[in-house]
Amino acid sequence: MPDKVDPAQVIAEHYGDQVVPGHRYHTPLPPDLAPWYLYTTNGGHSILVTLGGEGQEIDAPVKSVLRQGWTITDTGLVHCPLPYDPVLGLTIADGDAEYDDAPATSARATGHTFTVGKPYNPRVTTWPDGVAQWRLTDDGVELAIFYGTPTADEIEAVRKGNARFALLAGQHALILGHRLEPLAWADTPWQVVRQTDAPAGLPLPGPGTKLMVHVVLVDSRTGILVAQRVITWPGRFVEAVRKAIRTQSLNKSTVAQGDQEINAWYQRYPTTEQLIAAADINERGGE
Repeated sequence: MPDKVDPAQVIAEHYGDQVVPGHRYHTPLPPDLAPWYLYTTNGGHSILVTLGGEGQEIDAPVKSVLRQGWTITDTGLVHCPLPYDPVLGLTIADGDAEYDDAPATSARATGHTFTVGKPYNPRVTTWPDGVAQWRLTDDGVELAIFYGTPTADEIEAVRKGNARFALLAGQHALILGHRLEPLAWADTPWQVVRQTDAPAGLPLPGPGTKLMVHVVLVDSRTGILVAQRVITWPGRFVEAVRKAIRTQSLNKSTVAQGDQEINAWYQRYPTTEQLIAAADINERGGE
């Protein structure tokens, strides 16, 4: 009989720092599914399942797995025959993806004031490493960057580096790219439907048609804010993002539709450099 795998080890091997600690599903899970539960920023409440043989593991929404049904393989993996396209990715029903509001949002919604040397969000002490998170706020836009033990160069780049921003917009999702020199470009998907506390579109631009972008750098291991800065988007970039948000809202885009569009982009542009080169607009940020 084959040896049983360790769920915690398999989850760590596949998702590592993408797993957000401190989450629990709102209802008790079946005993054979519970060890395979994980929560990620992109996937929300999920179960790590195999779609076929070993090496085909993927996180799937808890609701999808419970509805589809599952079996346990000889090695202890959860097998769930969910529909999967090699280009578009996992196909899930509307409403199956579930997210917790508090850990996925910044502290701004709770009235917390950002202060260097203090927690970014008092309710969350660790964050996924090496990722960025965009949020609409009542004041403009927030870009939170999470690095484990940020270096002096990374801190200086957030404080003073020349900033550039890029946008790739679709019918159901968008990808925002950012670069704080001398750091490399980074890209982050964003969907209207995923930010449950978002205001209705972008705030009206201030004087000179610019929009404020509050950039914060957070130590992902401790949750402590180590640097922050206010940059602005120029008017042309603001209007491009506003149009992209309006398109998603008019289309009543779902999580599944957005995920399919995002997966297709990453298949077409496998590197950040290729994706930025394909962007609809690329502009320098101002102070």
